[in-house]
Amino acid sequence: MLHYLDPDLQTVLEAVYAQQLFDWDGLDAAAVRAKFLAIKTMPQLPDIPRVEDVSVPGTGGPVPCRFYHPRPGARVPLLVWCHGGGWVLGGLDQEEATCRRLALQGDMAVLSVDYRLAPEHRFPCAFYDTVAAWRWAHTNAEALGCLPQGCGIGGGSAGGNLAAATTQMMVVDGGPVPAHQLLVYPIVDADLNRASMHAHAQGPVLHRAHMEWFWSQYVPAPANRSDWRAAPLRAPTFVGLPQTTIELAGVDPLIDEGLAYAKALEDAGVEVHCTVYEGLTHGYQGMAANVPAAEAIVRAMARRIGACLREASAGADQEQPELAG
Repeated sequence: MLHYLDPDLQTVLEAVYAQQLFDWDGLDAAAVRAKFLAIKTMPQLPDIPRVEDVSVPGTGGPVPCRFYHPRPGARVPLLVWCHGGGWVLGGLDQEEATCRRLALQGDMAVLSVDYRLAPEHRFPCAFYDTVAAWRWAHTNAEALGCLPQGCGIGGGSAGGNLAAATTQMMVVDGGPVPAHQLLVYPIVDADLNRASMHAHAQGPVLHRAHMEWFWSQYVPAPANRSDWRAAPLRAPTFVGLPQTTIELAGVDPLIDEGLAYAKALEDAGVEVHCTVYEGLTHGYQGMAANVPAAEAIVRAMARRIGACLREASAGADQEQPELAG
């Protein structure tokens, strides 16, 4: 089945396919990681005044994170960010450009989380690391030069999965609940038989077979994939979740589950801003340096999230009771 693709994106994909980047047949996780690390063209990184590696205490040991602040000395919102890569790929270095753009264009600090990867560390390790990073960020927001009531969480693909699951855990656990969650083409279910999984089974970029492989690495036992911490769409309720932004690609096997998640939240009374970008594929956020349409979307998204978090912080300050004189 043919689908319209943005012309600039098509050019980028032609170069990517020439490197056989998405041919994983017979490869293990280490070999697939090596393919991605071998990419020679790295986007130029936007300058940002404060970038600092930090170590966050976690249940499985320290969780490496990288902190970005666009205006040291000013108090800004904070977004905890989880990278994509099917719980198997990615890390702090690969997410540099995205995090810098989010921080600069949204005028907010970003804490990038280097959660443990599968298959060496299977579910729920990445989930626990994300929960630990979120709680640490919220607790230390003021010391980081951020607005404690203006803290949100987000992520792309598998990172969106971890952000959504962490937000649900905060509601179940009594907080702290993020002021906003940003889910970019998130993985929210283990059902690989939705219509979009078949319509876009051969990608481009993400294939249905890739999703089968990712799930086998992260949650190898199919019976465990019904756990809502792995598949947030399986949660028994969505009541109490915060304002949510969901950004989807029109040419993506994951689009149907993203739309289903948006509907589940809306049905529970959650305020949801969901947008589908036609002509773009899974992973467009990481191609923003070379695809003007994607760059414009990322810029607008960052500005929206920064504004939502500032609004949440201002609203929380107004709700504080006055002290008796």
